[in-house]
Amino acid sequence: MESAEVVEKKVFIKEAAADPQQLYGSEDEMRQRAREGYFVRDPERNLVYCPAGEILRQKCIKKNGDIRYANKMACRHCKYRDQCYKGKNEWKEIDFNKDTLEKPNRNWLKIAEDAGKPKKKFRKGHYEVQKVVRLVLRPDRQKMSQRMCLSEHPFGTIKRAMNAGYYLLCGKHKVDGETALICLGYNLKRAMNLFRFQKMMEIMA
Repeated sequence: MESAEVVEKKVFIKEAAADPQQLYGSEDEMRQRAREGYFVRDPERNLVYCPAGEILRQKCIKKNGDIRYANKMACRHCKYRDQCYKGKNEWKEIDFNKDTLEKPNRNWLKIAEDAGKPKKKFRKGHYEVQKVVRLVLRPDRQKMSQRMCLSEHPFGTIKRAMNAGYYLLCGKHKVDGETALICLGYNLKRAMNLFRFQKMMEIMA
């Protein structure tokens, strides 16, 4: 079904290229079609009608056989230039082959389509006053200093006095075992300093 429609459209354009009046009928119909947002080519007079109502004339013929149309003065003074062309040059250039009678102006059609759509209404935001309960944690400087004094000494003793500033094994399981042995040795040394050797042996016995 789709292939049949495409073939029929091609045949229709070829027949219209032989007789341009068959497609539009007259010059007024070509201009009316151009105002809808199309570049309409009149092969009999060899010119193109633009959506702004100006006439583009032949500028050159390209190597592939396409004809390039342009009108520098009309584009420079055109008030609809922003709707039509946003290129680097100061004028619009468009190419037609012998079988093409019209080309859409995409910027023109897009602006017309956006103008027909209803504008979205954005609701203005509003502010509400709400009561929020915040939990603020203020550390006690005195307790923090005591904790630092209590926790720093064991690590200093382990690293400096017991020469255990690094691990000898690799792997989490082995490092856990090594850490447990180091802490056990520190606890025994600490207990021996607190209870003395004789009392510690009596407690163990």
